[in-house]
Amino acid sequence: MEARELPLVALRAFASAARAGALTLAAKELGVTHGAISKQITSLENWLGQKLFMREGRRLVLTPYGQILADKLDESINDIRGACEYVRRQKSRSVVSVEAPATFAMYWLLPRLVEFESENPNIAVWMATRQTGQALDASSTDTTIHEMA
Repeated sequence: MEARELPLVALRAFASAARAGALTLAAKELGVTHGAISKQITSLENWLGQKLFMREGRRLVLTPYGQILADKLDESINDIRGACEYVRRQKSRSVVSVEAPATFAMYWLLPRLVEFESENPNIAVWMATRQTGQALDASSTDTTIHEMA
């Protein structure tokens, strides 16, 4: 399955409804109507081929598959939130990416990075290494270090 095939709007509506335990509360959280949440969940259930909620009186209860999906979505949303918070905190830092031979990076460059980063707190260095003889990928880094033949 391709990432573009995922019904992200429906997944977001489902995650909100699963957390809230009610379509009305999910609708309020997302700033849409009760009907919009219901339509998204129906669409997701049709796409998955599984029921995600059961009705018990006036309450919505997750099915076993719904519970699995809700747990994984909560976990994923928390991961995404954490990544976004990390990136936002780093907005004042510049990142320099360096590609170097593994041996050179391990024995010469990495021991010096701690001191460099302590003297330059607004610069983060990201390292990529390659094995001897492996072609370098200059397109994915800011600078490359290579051995002379």
